[in-house]
Amino acid sequence: MKKLFFAFAAMSLLLTGCSSDDSDSDPNSEPTNIMIDNVPFNQSGAVAPFFNASTMYQADSESKVRTFQLASLGTGASSSEQLTLSVTYPASQTSIDGTYSVDSFEDVSADGGYMKGEEAYFFEEGTVTVTDLGNNKYKLQFNNVIAVEFDEVLPNKTITGSYQGNFSSMQ
Repeated sequence: MKKLFFAFAAMSLLLTGCSSDDSDSDPNSEPTNIMIDNVPFNQSGAVAPFFNASTMYQADSESKVRTFQLASLGTGASSSEQLTLSVTYPASQTSIDGTYSVDSFEDVSADGGYMKGEEAYFFEEGTVTVTDLGNNKYKLQFNNVIAVEFDEVLPNKTITGSYQGNFSSMQ
């Protein structure tokens, strides 16, 4: 049930719009080397005229949740990509730094999804390492994360690599 909830939560984040400023990408960000089935996740350049990295934070007495979203809006709907990652960790933990299992029903876990065009996938297994570099700058490392298409018609996707950069606040 928890996985189903997070899958729908991830999809709702995937389908939300991102705000932008006048720049195409953050000058303080390092290029992403995230790969989706050995194909680069588009970040910037002629193929992807707009890239946005955003984050949202929630906390209660038992847990904290930080959601990250990487969005690359391409030249058309079929070339646009989004990665969403939600990390849940205990409220007593002072930092988000750590490696989180995707296939977990524990208090410490990661969940999320990938979308390209109209194809939507949810994270099924693997790990994600998150490092808080300070001042809204994070490093996300995807360690062989397997993403399964919602209708389970298309082949699974394997997500590897990392993104390091500044994340704006989701509104």
